[in-house]
Amino acid sequence: MASAAVLPRLINVGEEVVADLQEDLRKKNQTAFYVSDVTDPTGKYQYVDLVQEGGGVLGIALLGYTYVLERMGIRFLHLAGTSAGAINTMMLSAIQSASVADIKSPVVLHYLSSKKLFDFVDGHPITRWLIRNIVGYKDYAAKTINSIIFSLVAGLSLLLVGSILLWQSPSSVLALSIWVGLAVGAGMLIYGKNRISDGILKQFLQSNDFVQLLAKTLLLILACWALQLPWARPYQIALEGVILFIVLALAVQRSFSASYLPFIQRAVAGVLATVFILWALNRSHQPLEGVYSALGTVGLDPGSLTPYAFLSIAGVSLCLFFILFIGSVLLFLLARFNGSQFGINPGENFRDWITDLLRDGAVERSEVKANTGATVVIANNANEVETMRDFERVMSKRPQLVYRGSDPTVTIDDLMQYDPANPPVTFITAEIATENKIELPRMWPLFWASENSVCPADFVRASMSIPVFFEAFRVKNIPKRQDLWRNLLGYDRGLPDDAVFMDGGILSNFPINLFYRPDMKTARLPTFGVRLDDRAATTKSSFDSLGSLVMSMFNTTRYYYDKDFLIKHPQYANCIGVIDVREFDWLNFNLSNDEKLKLFRKGAETAAQFLRTFDWNDYKAKRTDFQNGKVTSPATPFTIPAQYTATEARRIWPKEAVAVKEEG
Repeated sequence: MASAAVLPRLINVGEEVVADLQEDLRKKNQTAFYVSDVTDPTGKYQYVDLVQEGGGVLGIALLGYTYVLERMGIRFLHLAGTSAGAINTMMLSAIQSASVADIKSPVVLHYLSSKKLFDFVDGHPITRWLIRNIVGYKDYAAKTINSIIFSLVAGLSLLLVGSILLWQSPSSVLALSIWVGLAVGAGMLIYGKNRISDGILKQFLQSNDFVQLLAKTLLLILACWALQLPWARPYQIALEGVILFIVLALAVQRSFSASYLPFIQRAVAGVLATVFILWALNRSHQPLEGVYSALGTVGLDPGSLTPYAFLSIAGVSLCLFFILFIGSVLLFLLARFNGSQFGINPGENFRDWITDLLRDGAVERSEVKANTGATVVIANNANEVETMRDFERVMSKRPQLVYRGSDPTVTIDDLMQYDPANPPVTFITAEIATENKIELPRMWPLFWASENSVCPADFVRASMSIPVFFEAFRVKNIPKRQDLWRNLLGYDRGLPDDAVFMDGGILSNFPINLFYRPDMKTARLPTFGVRLDDRAATTKSSFDSLGSLVMSMFNTTRYYYDKDFLIKHPQYANCIGVIDVREFDWLNFNLSNDEKLKLFRKGAETAAQFLRTFDWNDYKAKRTDFQNGKVTSPATPFTIPAQYTATEARRIWPKEAVAVKEEG
């Protein structure tokens, strides 16, 4: 975030949501609520497992969610996350509180409030400039293409008008318009015939955009044709001026209305303004002869091109300028992209930030008083976590726990002991050289020779290797421990020299299955899950581009692994909170402070709503019934959060796990 000054505002937002939740509980005479049978010895703090979904900068909403959980006395025994969820997972696990009463989310907020998120975009300056100006706009990829097309059309319009005037013949203009019309018509027929969807041609012909384009083209050709008549030729210069002015005005209007992308539109406006000025100073405009003479005396002779020749040259120059400019930038970025492990940002700034927080991230004890009157303590002892040995030292500090359930056969000794084979923290990443899903730190010996050679920040960097946006994270010269690969992953092929990690979200963006214990007949504590819903509200049945098809294929693979588990274990449906972040872009590292506050509030309000509806005893009963094979779906209807319709709920949660009434 831009500065530490935003931290009190975040705290205020969180406390407002907590105060509303506490007031609702008081109205229901529910002074205490239960979410787990595992507590601290005083019974004041309850423990759950927590899984957080990945989603780029949308992870700020995760902090709002965990903030409310912690303020309501919930603590986290096991943590797991992918990509952005891995960041919060690492911080919540590594921060060392002096007391169980201290909450950790404000400390993470402290770190984020003193960090500019755009610093993570650490690629070439051209890359940073493009990302700053493009990412963050809704449908920015389509708008970039539209801006480039608009730039070319601005030049082509000048070229077309200049060429028509050059012919000086009404019949030639009419013949040109006929040929253009036939070509466009034939192209549309072929385009419509080869489309998979029926009726696409009819829809295109009936669209307002097509009608407007056709009308403008016909008016332009008609005007050019009319000016070839003998009585109208003296007005050709006026036509040029009108056309130049309209195109220039359109570019300026688009620039300030952000109809496309302002930075491209402003470039177009600047070039068109130059063309307009040079046109006005052309020697063929006799009224300005005195100006031409004055310019000629200082060596700035504007020339004496005929109006139509000048307009043609201006159009060609403008087209070539944008073709060469855009082509040069694309070739340059492609060369860097190929030479940087197919990522536009090294990701070193992000890794260094996590490394510094783990090593030196001490926060002196301070208090922030919220508008509600509540006081929030922010404190973190010196972390000094530089190696895997240090991280194990932190993870091995298990809390004192008490089981308050009614099942006499249940024990919790295993929850208070540290097991290196099943650590309490898990980060998901994808190792693409061997094509495996990797769980770190459990599988760290596959890639590093010793505990002292492992930096825990690498776990987060490996999980956060967003394809294309960040370079793949590499670990070179991995040890050749074939037996260990076979035991952990069933991998029998030859081992590569280097491991190549990509974002864990490409395989398991929401690893809700990690803490499932099929051997436990009675649930001791729940696994809470936090999801970030940024998908479109409607489902596509056809694809208008290769990119949309590839993206849908990608989303199918990244979501289905986790969804399959939820389908087979429907009791988890009521343990998951879904934060609606569809109005935000997950790669917009240039978020404003207001947008960050809004994201944080969404997470906090979703957590509050979740706690209002979660029923621990109901969950335990359903899980026990499931373990005994008595039911295959929830016994009671799922409660849909207020912001979702029934149709959207079926899309987000597996239909086998959600019993909802039909809309209407």
